[in-house]
Amino acid sequence: MYALLKRLLSVWIRFDNSKTAELPKLQDTQPIIYVLRRQSLTDRIAADLFISKMGLPTLHKSIEQEPLVFLEYKSRTLRTLKRQGRSTALTQLCQRITDDPEQDIQLVPISVFWGRAPTKEKSLFKILFSDRWSIPGPVRKLFTVLVNGRSTFVEINQPLSLRELITEDQPVARLSRKVHRILRVHFNRVRLGVLGPDLSHRRTMMTHIVNSVQVREAIAHHARTQKTTPDKARKVATGYLEEIMADISYSTVRVLDLFLSRLWNKIYNGIRINNIAVVKQAAQDSAVIYVPCHRSHIDYLLLSYSLHSQGVPIPHIAAGKNLNMPIVGPILRRGGAFFMRRSFGGDKLYTAVFNEYLHMMFTRGSPVEYFVEGGRSRTGRTLEPKAGMLAMTVKSYLRDPSLPMKFVPVYIGYEKVFEANSYLKELRGKEKKSESIFDVIGTIRRLKNYGEVSLNFGTPIELQSILTAQEANWRDHNITQDSRPAWLAQTIQVLSNEVASRINQAAALNPVNVIGTVLLASPNHALDQFSIEQHAALYVSLLQEVPYSDTMTFPDGAPSDWLAHTVDMKMVRRIDHPMGALYSVNDHNAVLLTYYRNNIIHLLALPALLCCGLQIHGTPKTRDQLMKHLTLIYGYVRNELFMHWDMEAAQKVAHQYLDGLIARGLISVEGDFLIPSTDPSLATQFIAVGRLMQPTLERYYLTLAVLQAHGQYSLTVADLEAQAQQLAQRMSILNGLNAPEFFDKTLFRRFVLTLREKTVIATDAEQRITFDQRVPEAIAAAESLLNPELVRNVRWLMEHPQSTN
Repeated sequence: MYALLKRLLSVWIRFDNSKTAELPKLQDTQPIIYVLRRQSLTDRIAADLFISKMGLPTLHKSIEQEPLVFLEYKSRTLRTLKRQGRSTALTQLCQRITDDPEQDIQLVPISVFWGRAPTKEKSLFKILFSDRWSIPGPVRKLFTVLVNGRSTFVEINQPLSLRELITEDQPVARLSRKVHRILRVHFNRVRLGVLGPDLSHRRTMMTHIVNSVQVREAIAHHARTQKTTPDKARKVATGYLEEIMADISYSTVRVLDLFLSRLWNKIYNGIRINNIAVVKQAAQDSAVIYVPCHRSHIDYLLLSYSLHSQGVPIPHIAAGKNLNMPIVGPILRRGGAFFMRRSFGGDKLYTAVFNEYLHMMFTRGSPVEYFVEGGRSRTGRTLEPKAGMLAMTVKSYLRDPSLPMKFVPVYIGYEKVFEANSYLKELRGKEKKSESIFDVIGTIRRLKNYGEVSLNFGTPIELQSILTAQEANWRDHNITQDSRPAWLAQTIQVLSNEVASRINQAAALNPVNVIGTVLLASPNHALDQFSIEQHAALYVSLLQEVPYSDTMTFPDGAPSDWLAHTVDMKMVRRIDHPMGALYSVNDHNAVLLTYYRNNIIHLLALPALLCCGLQIHGTPKTRDQLMKHLTLIYGYVRNELFMHWDMEAAQKVAHQYLDGLIARGLISVEGDFLIPSTDPSLATQFIAVGRLMQPTLERYYLTLAVLQAHGQYSLTVADLEAQAQQLAQRMSILNGLNAPEFFDKTLFRRFVLTLREKTVIATDAEQRITFDQRVPEAIAAAESLLNPELVRNVRWLMEHPQSTN
């Protein structure tokens, strides 16, 4: 009977994760016992088929005992499922270990999921068509296997040493109960990590939210201020919830999965998913908040698709209300989107409803995703995080810290972003077009050859650790949504910076951003093949030798492969020549490549600053002098690029990069002095590295020059930002620099904010800026670093202020 049913099911069953499953590391010298949670013939067959498919020891190769045991078994009446505290099989295994001190047995937990979706009470469709937390009866199990057999997910975990589990000298019966309890907790955690939390029906959740204390108070306040009845105010609150709440449907997720699989095959050559293990671990014991960078509309779909493909519950995704349109809105809602207004506009009832909805998701352990940057980055740099969603999340945790909360940073690295052209238009001043999902779909239909995408998961951030570092007694404070203590504001700021920093730590080098960085650093955006490969190898080898972090990733292949790839993608043009092929980028692609260079500029910032420091009019410098220059500028660069090293750590790493540059011959040592190489090839590489940070230093210089030219108490912060941006735009035109990100207003705003944080500038009662001696000192240092012609032009413009008006 078993063999016949196994043969029949082998034709029907398909495993979702057969290509991505992490196989257990088994010891060949020790017996293996597989453990399933519940007694189920179909689960056993599925496990047997999966084990054979993955090349693991089969159920027929074990010790004399049955090679597979169950924690729970069915009674003979089939009416109930009884949980046995002392499994006979486990008791026998414990007895065997106790009798033979030299023997050990590997217990390998296996979980079988027939489809994956959160449980929804009172929903017959979901009862029949998806796996769930509750125990299925034989009829529903039959339907589940028939409907979801082609979307089966099997999780095989690392083996547990039975001997290590029963180290105490206790009776076998007690040891058996202990092992049973450990395995039961393990299975529950795996189930949470795959299915997500056990959710109530949407209507039940709505009733719970509307009846919460916070929302009831907001309803009463709304009724008083709007001069309406409590019933009508309650209907308004219910309407807000209808507008906000997600309604994840597994059938919709399956359809989207099929659609997106085909879409990715059309657009991309592949999706690289890195460090997924940290996500699976976090999902088992914490409320997980995914905080990805925001580069494209595709981000929403890509992250959910990738998590689903890896057997991780898809998150509830914060989406703008503008996407809640007919047809599209319901699909997104069933795919996990919940909708929020761009501004709450002081609507206390809406605020209370939204906060309570978030709080319910967090406390139930539902994974949530939102973009801390607010909008998509137009320059390719990580934007300064917005505090709104982070603040609501932190306050929710302070209300109920019973479930640990972890933020999982996600770096999404594209080789080509389909919105890139519209980003450039916006940077040049064109008004942002109101977008809809139809614009995105229409664009996607025309897309192909967009290279690979890297999805890198960073090191999770434990919220409890952040809170404790800022306020040791945070549990003693009664925090409400209206609370604004200074320590809480500081905590949210620290958390914001940490999220942005860890996103950047997980950066992905790829052929486009590496080759683009090389060509943009060349004078005319053109080089021969040997030089390109030489420069690309330099950048990557430096980062491999002194990694920016342990979560960053590198491209496969050699520099020659990367160059060929960018040519195939039509990002770089090959020019055949009798003396050897040349490679260049036209003006349009040169501007586009700045976006991809900016994705990784923070990785190379330190070696670039070192090379800049040694280019000061060719004057030799000692290590100490070079580090002094680094100290002057690093704090500003760190804030702009969200780099994770503090000043002390940055100096240690800078010495390592300096050693690497010396070892490669780009810098020579004569006595105590460091001197750039005079070898033509090495000198070209040295200059190219220094050029990477030149635009950043030039922007700083322009801002400080405007400030000094106007003097004390003349400009407001807004005046300074506007005039510095205008000067940068003018210099860009005069110097033929076709790079609109050079005069991006957000970069000037960030720099001025850093000047205020470091108390280099301050404002009086009338908001006029005053500054200290560090401004002229920084200007003098910058002038020694920058192109003399640029310095002369800026000085002339500052002496003729009407020229900038």
